[in-house]
Amino acid sequence: MKNNIRAEQSLSIIEKNIEAEIINCEYWGDLELSYEELEVLKERLRTVMSKKGLTISYICRVFPHTVTTFMVFFVRYKYDINFWRALGDEIGIEISANQHSEIGACAKRMFTKYKMDITDTKDEPRQIIAPIIYEACLPPESSLDDLFYVMSYDTYKVFDPHLIIDELIDMRSYKIRKPMLRFLSRFKYDRAVDFVLEVRDAMISAQQRNARPSRYLGNYTEWKEQEKSKPVVTNRKNQEFQTRPYLFFDN
Repeated sequence: MKNNIRAEQSLSIIEKNIEAEIINCEYWGDLELSYEELEVLKERLRTVMSKKGLTISYICRVFPHTVTTFMVFFVRYKYDINFWRALGDEIGIEISANQHSEIGACAKRMFTKYKMDITDTKDEPRQIIAPIIYEACLPPESSLDDLFYVMSYDTYKVFDPHLIIDELIDMRSYKIRKPMLRFLSRFKYDRAVDFVLEVRDAMISAQQRNARPSRYLGNYTEWKEQEKSKPVVTNRKNQEFQTRPYLFFDN
C-alpha cells in the first residue's frame, strides 16, 4: 500500500487508509499489501479479538475494509488447505460454520460496494471463499481441470511456464475456460507463472506420492480420479475429434 500499514497504527486508522486506496483498485488484490503488512493486520486483529465481548459481527461491521483485506491477502500469502481453520488460527479464534457465511457476506459487500466484478465465481463449488480467492487474483478452481488436462497430456520437450502460458492464450485458448484465460492474460508475466509452477508441483507431488502440502494437490488428485471414469474418458475422446474447437469457449 502507498500508506504503509504499521504496527503503531490503530485499526481505525488502518481502516481509513484502506478505504482511501481501495477506490482506485480493479481487484482487491491490487492494494498490493506486503507480507509484513499482513502480519501487522494479523496482530492488530488478534489483539482486538482477544477482548472480552467482541464478536465477528462487531469486527465485520466496524472494520469491514480491514477484515476483507486480511482475508484477501491471507489467501495470497498463506492459505494452503482448510481455509476457515487456518484463518481462525491466524487471528486466535475458532470460526463457526455460521460465521463462515457472516465473514463471506462482509467481503462480498465490500466487493460490491467498489464495483468489483465477481461474476466469474458464481458457479464455484465453494461459494463463500471463491470470491475472496478471486479478488486475491488467483484463478478460479472451476477451471483447474482444463489446465490439469493440458499439462498432463500435451507434451513439452522442456517445461517452460512462460511458453505454456503463451500457447494457452494464443494457440490453445479453446482448451480452457474464459475465467482461466482472463487470469493467464492479465498476469502472464508474474502471478500466472507462479500459478503454473504451483500446479506442476502439485501434479509431481501426487505422482510421486509425496505428502508435501500443496494448494492444488487435492484438486489434482480429485481430477485424476475422475479422469479414470468411463463418462469422462468418452467425453474426452469426443472432444479430441471436434472440428470446431471454439465450442469449448462456452464451457
